[in-house]
Amino acid sequence: MSEKNLTPRTLAIIITVAALILAACNNSDSNTSKPANTASTAQPPSATAPPTSEQPASTSPNAPAATTASNNAEGNTNPGTNQNTEEGKLVPIGMIVGNYDDYDQVTINFAGTNTPEWTAEYIDNPTQQGSGRPIKYDGDHALNLYIKNVAMPFEVGRDDPNLSPVPGIGPAVSEVRSGGTFEGQAQFVIGLKDSKHPYKVHTEQNPTRLIIDVQH
Repeated sequence: MSEKNLTPRTLAIIITVAALILAACNNSDSNTSKPANTASTAQPPSATAPPTSEQPASTSPNAPAATTASNNAEGNTNPGTNQNTEEGKLVPIGMIVGNYDDYDQVTINFAGTNTPEWTAEYIDNPTQQGSGRPIKYDGDHALNLYIKNVAMPFEVGRDDPNLSPVPGIGPAVSEVRSGGTFEGQAQFVIGLKDSKHPYKVHTEQNPTRLIIDVQH
């Protein structure tokens, strides 16, 4: 069909149909590129939404880190956890003097389970460790005794024991006297009658004690 055979009415119909087809195509493109319910139904992420496994919840500023608890537990390897807070140290808690057929026996009792480490020697003029003051005792000679690895009672949470002098009851020992504790070492003086008697020393446990046997 040539343009010469087209009437004005026919041209108007063709233009109208073309416009309708174009409008229909535009509406189709718009509906496929953006669904109508996306903006209206989607909810924005909540600021207080629970954390996911990839992002753990934050802790309070005052909450300790996990490594702190672990270090404390390792640190919980801390003895501040026993009755004797100074592990291995002993505290003298009493003295006993006994008499047997061939010897007098001096027993020094301790709180704690460590084995007492001791040194002993005869000395006529014993002096107190630390101060250097003379220790007066009843007897003709003195057996001076030092015991190492000893704690003061307050250092291990104990009351101060009564370590008053104890008189002898046999022919060899006249008195046992405490010289106190200084820098982890306790001192005891055993007064002896007449002469420097032979003696022997040994330790026992349950309870912990140091035993000195002095021959008659």
